[in-house]
Amino acid sequence: MIKCEQYVISLNSIKPSEEFKQAAEKAIESMTPFTDLQNLFDEYGQFFPTRIVLGKLYRHTLLIAYLAKDSETLVGKKDLGANPLESL
Repeated sequence: MIKCEQYVISLNSIKPSEEFKQAAEKAIESMTPFTDLQNLFDEYGQFFPTRIVLGKLYRHTLLIAYLAKDSETLVGKKDLGANPLESL
């Protein structure tokens, strides 16, 4: 059996950096907030994750390598079933 640990980081344990806070405040208070906020989004992204899961998908990689009998099986296309990202 392959033991795989999983760690979930929730929104409550994530805090923005001081650099990001200052950049956001500066953009909001500027004379051209739309343009400055767009520049902020270009640098930091428009979306913020509410939950980050580490280790869950790694198990699937180990399991495929463990079940493979030869290197051809690893290189070939393999049906893994349902998309593991759908559960997120």
